[in-house]
Order: sequence, then C-alpha cells, then structure tokens
Amino acid sequence: MTPKEKPDVEQIAYDKARQYMKQYHSCSQGTLLALQETFGLEDDNVFKAATGFAGGIGGMHDTCGILLGACLALGMAYGRSSATAPGPVVRPKAMQMTRQLYSWFAEEFGSVTCRDIRSPHNPPADAPGPAPAQQKGKARDCEEMAAITARYVAAMLREEMEAEANAGK
Repeated sequence: MTPKEKPDVEQIAYDKARQYMKQYHSCSQGTLLALQETFGLEDDNVFKAATGFAGGIGGMHDTCGILLGACLALGMAYGRSSATAPGPVVRPKAMQMTRQLYSWFAEEFGSVTCRDIRSPHNPPADAPGPAPAQQKGKARDCEEMAAITARYVAAMLREEMEAEANAGK
C-alpha cells in the first residue's frame, strides 16, 4: 500500500470525535469511541466504563473527560492485560504515551481540568468567572477539543504502529 492509499487515520479520528460528541453528548465516550473505531479497538464494556468520566469525572468539572477517554484508548492499544499484570510493575508503552498525551494536552488547552478549559459558551454552572484557559486565549468548545485530541492520539498510535511494523521487517 502506498502512502496515498493509506487511510488518513488522524482525519478519521477527528471527524468521528466531532460526530460522537454531537451524538452521545459525552466527552469521554465520544473521544474513546472515535479512537476505538479508527483503530479496531471496539469494546462496549470499556465504552460503558468511560461513562463516569464525562464532564470532568461525574460532572464535577475536574480532570477533563476528553483526556481520560483518550488515555483509555492508549491503554487499550498498549496497556498490560490481566494475564501479564501479575509480577513486577513494568512501565508499558501506554504509560509513556499517556505521559506524552498529558503534557501535550496541558500545553495545547492550558490545563487538564475541565473547569479551567471550558469555553465561555459552555462554562460549568458553578464557574465563578472566566476560566484560566479563556484568560490565556486557549479556550475552545468541548467538541473541538475532543476532535483535536483524537487527531493527536491517532497520530501517536499510527506512528507507534508504523515503528513496530518497520522494526519487524
């Protein structure tokens, strides 16, 4: 397959995240499902488990559900299984990738906390004033942040999968 024949997984994940944010109204599930479908990681139990992460963990506007859904996708792709978990703690690739995602997310959106990054058009009900991301000019709506994050994670996964394929040659 030539590069032109390869699907643009970043754009696919971006478009799916936008679609699922509109469809499910759940940042964690929309982001997760976009990445699950883009990379063949579908698992309805994991999708269901992501329910409580929406709205910054149970609607508490704490850690952003978009980030949490994306972390779940990284774990599905590169985390350890229950069969390999017993024994000494190892740092699977998912841990490294999650650290990279966390750092990127904080830089891209100004924080990893829902209450700090929500746009002025969709603030938490208990917001005392403009969010720090708004003050930094980084505030975006949740649909856009989910799509941007899904695109970033899709690029991470594509690059890792290509590196593995090239190493196996």
